Amino acid sequence: MTWVVAHSQEIPLDSLNKRKVEYYFQIQSGALIGCNSCSKGKEISFSAATTHGIKVGRKLRVGVGVGLDSYSEWNTMPVFGTVSWDLIGKKNALYVEMNYGESLATWRLPNYPEYGYQNSKGGKVYGYSLGYRIKYDKIRISFGIGHKTQLLTSYYEYPTYYWNNNNYVLGEPSNKTIKNEMNRLMFWLAVGWK
Repeated sequence: MTWVVAHSQEIPLDSLNKRKVEYYFQIQSGALIGCNSCSKGKEISFSAATTHGIKVGRKLRVGVGVGLDSYSEWNTMPVFGTVSWDLIGKKNALYVEMNYGESLATWRLPNYPEYGYQNSKGGKVYGYSLGYRIKYDKIRISFGIGHKTQLLTSYYEYPTYYWNNNNYVLGEPSNKTIKNEMNRLMFWLAVGWK
């Protein structure tokens, strides 16, 4: 004769809640410090972003964001993915963050009309930072320092004339493409929930 014994085990709700996924949201504002032409000196400009994402476990945060970065001659609108990892702390935490994305829109802000300028196109944007997050109830206040790189391309077109039978005749225009890489030191402050 064979006997079969079965046991059921009740899993405490506390162990399930520790691994749950939570939504988070943050608004960030900061300063970009650097230079395009360092002979003119350093420039300080403005950066802002909003990020929505999920917190997985206690240390990992993954999200997507959209922002506005202002440089002395450009404004860009980056859309990016972000990943952060808490290094030290539970309630208040020191963490590292990586961002990678693309600028969807670019506006040129020349101080004077540039001859031949046609338009600009955004490019890759990426950065990393070290931050410190302070928890107060459901609000999180963060501040940090990091590095941001923005790639841009500008297009120019110039008329070409050639001499034909004692007259100047308009020919095919000549084109020029300039690729810009802007590297900036970034200081920021963020307020978020969860």
